[in-house]
Amino acid sequence: MINAKIDPKDKSELEDPRPLQKVKGRPTREQVLKINESIVKTAIAHFSQYGFTGTSIDAIAQETGISKRTIYARYPTKQALFTEIVVESVTKLVSRTSSPKDDLRACLAFHIRKGLVVMDDPIMRILDRIVDAEMALMPEIHNALSNATQALGVDVIAADIVQLAGVIGVKDASFVAGALVDMSAGSYRRLSAANIPLTDDVLETTTTKILDILMKGISAW
Repeated sequence: MINAKIDPKDKSELEDPRPLQKVKGRPTREQVLKINESIVKTAIAHFSQYGFTGTSIDAIAQETGISKRTIYARYPTKQALFTEIVVESVTKLVSRTSSPKDDLRACLAFHIRKGLVVMDDPIMRILDRIVDAEMALMPEIHNALSNATQALGVDVIAADIVQLAGVIGVKDASFVAGALVDMSAGSYRRLSAANIPLTDDVLETTTTKILDILMKGISAW
């Protein structure tokens, strides 16, 4: 059953890696990284084409040339593999830069902008479609994405707000951070549904609108 089709503009992110040559002896660090990359790329392609329930570790092992034992040593279950892909993908994207530490408005604008860019990343679009397609049957994969968003999004933003809360007296940093994430996600979904690409102009306009609403809400609290 095909539950989440690959967007043509995302195909380059899912080019199937060639089967790896068998590693004799203990693999080097470089070989370990290549093995992990091969597993992850192939898994994302399979999850996208066949859905979560239609993907099997057997098929991933066969396509990559990596033994099931090696895959299971890294990911004990298929859910663990998907969860790790979500967490690793979000972590790589959100950890590239740090937020401004001296101005609340600049800090919030940074996180709004970064959130929109993360959601527009090809891999994240694929993962989001998989979660939407499988959520009713497999709520745990939705929980995996939600937990990653909470830990790497809301909690990080809230911590930054706490450091700057004294500027205008933010009463509930976690609430503000959650509202920022929800508004950013909702705005991106509306843009996506309307087939509006996230150009630089759209990114800045959307960021400013969300930021203005947040800042007015905070000041009136």
